[in-house]
Amino acid sequence: MRSSASSPASTHTSQRVRLFLLATLILATVAVYLPVLGHEFVSYDDPHYVTTNPLVTGGITPAGAMRAFSEYHLENWHPLTLLSHMLDVELFGLAPRGHHLTSLLLHVANVALLFLLLNALTGAPLRSAAVAALFALHPLQVESVAWVAERKNVLSLFFGLLAMTAYLRLMRKPSAGRRFVVVLLFGLSLMSKPMFVSLPFALLLLDFWPLGRFQPGRGALTHRDGVRAAILEKIPLLLLACASCMATYRAQAQAVVSSLQLPLATRCANALSSYLHYLGKMALPHELAVFYPHPGTALAVWDVALASSFLLIATGLALKAWRRHPYLATGWFWYLGTLVPVIGFVQVGSQGSADRYTYLPLIGMFVLIVWGIADALERWRHTRNSQVAVTAAGLALLLLLSLITRVQVGYWHDGITLFRHALATTNNNVVAEFNLALLLDAANADEEAIAHYRAALRLVPTDSVGPLKLVRALLRLGKIEEARRESQRVRSLDRPDAALLYELGIAFADRGELSEAAQCYQESLDEAPTNLEARNNLGVVQWRLGRTREALASFAEVVRQNPADDVTLYNMAEILRGQGHYAEAIGRYREVLRLHPDLRAAALGLALAESMSAR
Repeated sequence: MRSSASSPASTHTSQRVRLFLLATLILATVAVYLPVLGHEFVSYDDPHYVTTNPLVTGGITPAGAMRAFSEYHLENWHPLTLLSHMLDVELFGLAPRGHHLTSLLLHVANVALLFLLLNALTGAPLRSAAVAALFALHPLQVESVAWVAERKNVLSLFFGLLAMTAYLRLMRKPSAGRRFVVVLLFGLSLMSKPMFVSLPFALLLLDFWPLGRFQPGRGALTHRDGVRAAILEKIPLLLLACASCMATYRAQAQAVVSSLQLPLATRCANALSSYLHYLGKMALPHELAVFYPHPGTALAVWDVALASSFLLIATGLALKAWRRHPYLATGWFWYLGTLVPVIGFVQVGSQGSADRYTYLPLIGMFVLIVWGIADALERWRHTRNSQVAVTAAGLALLLLLSLITRVQVGYWHDGITLFRHALATTNNNVVAEFNLALLLDAANADEEAIAHYRAALRLVPTDSVGPLKLVRALLRLGKIEEARRESQRVRSLDRPDAALLYELGIAFADRGELSEAAQCYQESLDEAPTNLEARNNLGVVQWRLGRTREALASFAEVVRQNPADDVTLYNMAEILRGQGHYAEAIGRYREVLRLHPDLRAAALGLALAESMSAR
């Protein structure tokens, strides 16, 4: 790798080369990703992580920091991620520019750390720079950088790369203090996101290559002794990884249980296919989307067979070449191993795959590709002309990747653009259909929103939220009959959702469709009789329909269960006064005023009732 002796002049020159490469990597990364500073938050997860998360929007406080460490949030335990979002709010408020800037700076830091680490490990600055450039500029990385909610991904790798850098220093000069720093940085990575839980395994790969700690005859250790010692020294890291896995499983228990409805064979088939899917997206980064629907049982047998065969052949070749080309084994098994936590053997969520999952694993593939090409060129004893040709081809490839990445960054400008692109690049994507419908609905683009609500409901007919949104949009457009038919369809389900029926009642009441509203409220109460708001609303609708006896009965039931419900007492008093039952009305008004002495409407009603009673 490196010569054991070098002159001061050559050392100075090599340092200048490294600084030039580092500066070029940083500038190129910033140039490609700079548009994110003008992007908005997107509606997918950003509200849960930042904009509507009260723990975050309050900024950094002692109580908030304590909650970040002591509670699960969003089916995860990632206190450092939450603290980073809190710090952004403290610095930038809820202006998205500052939040995007932090994510971009973390990605730039990861690019720099990766280059410096590889160069320190191998003494090959040009190859290290090529790997770092692929990592920096590949379109698959856009999701992790341009999506504020994926802060956890870039932050986790940041601490993971620092841990690996600390590990290299430990290997060069072992000490208890340096060992503690490695463990501490690994813990910080796990507290950002447990994606790099495979770090002990990754360090073993580095021990194999490029550190060469397992080679027979190195020092006083035999090959077997070297392997055993390398594994034993990582026991603290393994214990930390196990603790993180347990915490993650507890945090995601509900999501994991619901996902286990997918048969094991289906999950394994999708996992095997995803390994090949990611490699395909790496080689040909097109049709990238924020969400890829899980294929379920729709995966073709030949698809799974092809993926399995490819993985077996590639693994066999890596094992066969481990002596002559050890980087092949390190790169390949890095890719396989670091994907295990998110490949889908234990399914969390409804996605089949996700671009953000490749942020860490593709480092292994980039190492394999760059070192493989460089070694092949050395064996061919290439001429200066061929060197120039290969360099030009490499720069052209990086330029092409940069252009594709710049385009992909643009799709993350806002939620509508993001989900339109997802629908253009995927099929049967209910998440994209529904999220786009919500955004168009909020933008008052009712006709288009209705089309996407309908598309989402065709994919998931039993959804409990989409029908409500669809009915409301239909009512806003005055399409009463369509709204009525849709609400009837929802109410015909085997187990209609009481909350949904209640919301439908509100929607119909707002549009003046009182009979339909009354029916929805009644059906909601059939499912959930203790919903006093639904019962009070039913009484109001009955009153507006002129069914005063039924309205009084509904109000009386509310008051029976909650005697301090001043709104219902007031409604009863108004009905009783209107029917000429002045003595009863006066009693109800007085109960209301006892609860709310400053309610002027009740005082006026009481005065009218007393006046009419005196006559």
